[in-house]
Amino acid sequence: GNKISKENQPSSLSRSGKLSLKFSKSLHSVFIDTLPTDVFHNALTTLTFNSCMSIFRVNHNLSTKPSSKYEIRHESSLQLMQLYENLKDVGLGGESAVRAFALAMEDVVTEFVNSTWMEVDWVQQQPVITNLTVWIEKAFTPFVKRAITCLTGSDDHRLDEESKQWLDMAIAWLGKSRIDNLFDFICVWPKSAGAILDLKVYAKTPEARKYLTSKFQQDVERRLLHAGATTKHILDIYMLTIQVFTALDSRGVLLDNVSRPIRK
Repeated sequence: GNKISKENQPSSLSRSGKLSLKFSKSLHSVFIDTLPTDVFHNALTTLTFNSCMSIFRVNHNLSTKPSSKYEIRHESSLQLMQLYENLKDVGLGGESAVRAFALAMEDVVTEFVNSTWMEVDWVQQQPVITNLTVWIEKAFTPFVKRAITCLTGSDDHRLDEESKQWLDMAIAWLGKSRIDNLFDFICVWPKSAGAILDLKVYAKTPEARKYLTSKFQQDVERRLLHAGATTKHILDIYMLTIQVFTALDSRGVLLDNVSRPIRK
């Protein structure tokens, strides 16, 4: 009798496995059909964003520890990863969930760039773009890789290339925020040297340089070249503009483009 039982065991396990797989597929269909796609997508995006704002401590007060910005709240991170695995197990993972996750992470990076972590270094007058690079590589990217694995059940080797894209995007957002305040940075030069060094890293592509030139010329027209501006004030800003743009671009191409309206 024992012999027969052992011989039948593999067949029994096989039937059990098939039944389990069939049940899982049915269960997945129940969840997928019950939850409207747009509602699930929006809910997952919002949940991920709110959780990651806490995990990465985006709105946290600055710590005295220089390394704090690279640390995450591990307990909160594990809870979110467990949720992602649960979603995957009931058929709610995959590409749709990954798209919702990616949308939330884009907003997280934007908020981090605009947070106190990335404020201009007025004391040491050093660029903070280096800190942004370390944060993307040491904190953000490893988190994203773990999350994608939990949502899909497999590693995505494309993430190594995409992490470079995340970094480029983050640098672009920081660079544009510096450009938006460039006129103010010029007015307080050289105290703003750190911000200008951040901008120098960003302003290397034709697109970035075009945006810089266009935005600064608009600010000059609006804030300097008006009827109430004195000749002395215009000359003072002109001299500071020469110094700042020489630091940005030693070849003088940017300076020549932005200074024409002032010289005129």
